[in-house]
Amino acid sequence: MGKVITYSAQRVSALGLSKTTPNIQNITSYLFDEYLKAIQDTSIPIVLPQNPLLFYPGCGPDILSPLMLLQRFSPIPKEVTLYFIDITNYKKVIQTVLSDCNISFEKHHDHLSFFFYETLCHLYYYTGNISKEFNNIPPIDIYFEKAFRIMRDEIFEYEKSIYEKIKNNGVLISDTGFRNFNLKKIQVPNNLSSYGEMIVATKSES
Repeated sequence: MGKVITYSAQRVSALGLSKTTPNIQNITSYLFDEYLKAIQDTSIPIVLPQNPLLFYPGCGPDILSPLMLLQRFSPIPKEVTLYFIDITNYKKVIQTVLSDCNISFEKHHDHLSFFFYETLCHLYYYTGNISKEFNNIPPIDIYFEKAFRIMRDEIFEYEKSIYEKIKNNGVLISDTGFRNFNLKKIQVPNNLSSYGEMIVATKSES
């Protein structure tokens, strides 16, 4: 039988902003083995700007995939802002995942702050339909997409709209699409994508 990953919302406490050692065993329980190995085999030699903004549409409760991939950048960012959006509110589930993985977090009015290893993360989670929120999305330093193909295929000119939101020299990480744009691709394992179409690239200046 294949690995089954389950998520649930538990009552957890915000223990404050402090550096803790993530529980690797529990982290692996939230990621498929092949995907985790592909992450470990990935190297992204891109220098990010200070406190880059990572945008993740259709994120669900998946906080760990972008966090793990951020650790594969060289150099690893010291601080990052995470801008998540989904039609379902998974805030409490994400807090449960963080707590379960021994990642202490601090709650603010509109976001969570926590360290993932040495990276200070600020998570803003918005509940809504991305097709209605394009105008509210700030310029993107890192676009992250995973298992969102079916949903975005229903949105007119989705890839074009996202491409225009990405800053020049910004990073695109997607498990599908974006074949017809001016991008400088980086070789990464194809099994990072369940579709076998993984793309990690920087947006060339126009």
